[in-house]
Amino acid sequence: MEIPALVQSLDLSREDEVPSIGWLAESCETPDSFWSALFEFVREKGPPLRSRPGKPQDLYHDAVLRHVAAGRPAFVWYERSTARSLSFSALDARASACAAAWAQRGAKAGAPIAIVLPLGPAFVVALAAALRLGLCVSILEPAGAHALAPRLEALGPAHVVFDPDDPPLGDFAALALPLVENGPALRAPPYAYAPDEPCARLFSPLRAPLLVPVDLPAARALEDALRDALFAYRIGPGDALAAPDFPMQQHMPALLLSTWLAGAAFVHIRKADIEEDPTLLEKSPITVLGVAPAVAAHLRRKPARLARLRHVFRSVDEPLDWIAHNEFVKKNDLARVPVSNVLVDAASGGCLLFSTRRPGSSNARVLPAPGRPYLLLDSGGSGEPAVGATGVFVPLPGKEGFFLVASLGAEFLYGSTLVPRRAARVYPASEVTARVSTLPGIVGAAVVPVPTGEPGARWAFLLLVFIGANDVSAKDVSALVSRTIREDLGEDFLPERVEVFPLFPRRVGKELDLDWCHRQYSSGILLRKAGSPVFRDLTALRAQMLGI
Repeated sequence: MEIPALVQSLDLSREDEVPSIGWLAESCETPDSFWSALFEFVREKGPPLRSRPGKPQDLYHDAVLRHVAAGRPAFVWYERSTARSLSFSALDARASACAAAWAQRGAKAGAPIAIVLPLGPAFVVALAAALRLGLCVSILEPAGAHALAPRLEALGPAHVVFDPDDPPLGDFAALALPLVENGPALRAPPYAYAPDEPCARLFSPLRAPLLVPVDLPAARALEDALRDALFAYRIGPGDALAAPDFPMQQHMPALLLSTWLAGAAFVHIRKADIEEDPTLLEKSPITVLGVAPAVAAHLRRKPARLARLRHVFRSVDEPLDWIAHNEFVKKNDLARVPVSNVLVDAASGGCLLFSTRRPGSSNARVLPAPGRPYLLLDSGGSGEPAVGATGVFVPLPGKEGFFLVASLGAEFLYGSTLVPRRAARVYPASEVTARVSTLPGIVGAAVVPVPTGEPGARWAFLLLVFIGANDVSAKDVSALVSRTIREDLGEDFLPERVEVFPLFPRRVGKELDLDWCHRQYSSGILLRKAGSPVFRDLTALRAQMLGI
């Protein structure tokens, strides 16, 4: 396989152009030749990789060390609109010093480490230090204790890195490793993982149950990151990639590894930074930009001159409003800039789906990621291959599929997910209701997904809160619930709306009857009951009988 020709086949000049991508099915059915060709291409075109297919995987050398001599930035971030950067050389110095300090505290290859940090310079140094030592990395964004504690318990880390601005969490404080900026470098060479050895243990927001971590083998992490850099993001040495407002749990560390393996800079720019300084994107060195819905909405209101951009990508799982997207393209003068789609699951290694690149195009076309076998199964859940053009995309070796796709000539059209989700992400309903149900005056809570009717088949997740006969203000209850979720769980756990009902919910044994809640709300019966004097009296009578 000639890798440059394969990559070129994905670059289309017109919206109606039909790609010639027969190689893609071959790469998924017989992947060994694809991976051999990819590694050989990377070896010839840049500093040599130490990793080889089926051999030890030196993630740290290949992602960081081999770019040190070039003097390019590895990470760029902003402080009060001022750009700061870490070169690959500076990143190596800091990561090696941090790794040396951790080794003195007993951190050894293979040990599980949880990095509880926001995306920023401290995070990238900690991640690089962990790979330098050969640790098995888990990534958690700082959140409320009720969200972090069960995740840390599920991971069972030997070490934890906490944000210095936040106090360590409970019993896990004894496992904390410090973030070391300076000091003597680790003398031992970077650790090389065995191909099937886990280099990461991650929570996938695309899979249920949410609190079951997934082991990511080192070979899968490296291969997918190399592939995605070339085929999905089209980045190389000297490029700068940014993806503001992309969910960290879904995309890290896959997106960062792809950028570093390509010898490019990852630009950390927050949506809040862009909103505070509308010229920030114009001044930034970004050449490849991931556009989240909120960022696109901002750029429709306040367009920017993005002269350096040569590729824009979006998450195909996010709802797509064609009219709004075309307005974004037109106002920001991006009609000639290639646009593509991706669907990333970092716990799987990287892209599950990617796409061709069409200038300014707003579409939902997708392709299975090269080099990975997959099945297209019947959407009815029979487990049999799809008979028609529509089916469930199942990346192997897993047995579960969540994404509906339909054949569209040589490509597929992304549909949605099998069950309601926020984009492709599972809403943590059980965690939210468990926390809310413990609040004073609340006798039960349930989450109900509701179609919004907006373009892109978006779902809203409503939290139904039942207060029985308690004489409390619905407004006060709603404020208490939102504040509690935000502080104890985190912003990502907030529902689209909180609805308070002065009623008792139906239960099956001790558990809330979720089907009853869904039927009662969606039919409007629950709202009518809440406004009925008869049902209010019945609720008060029930409270007296139950002694509540």
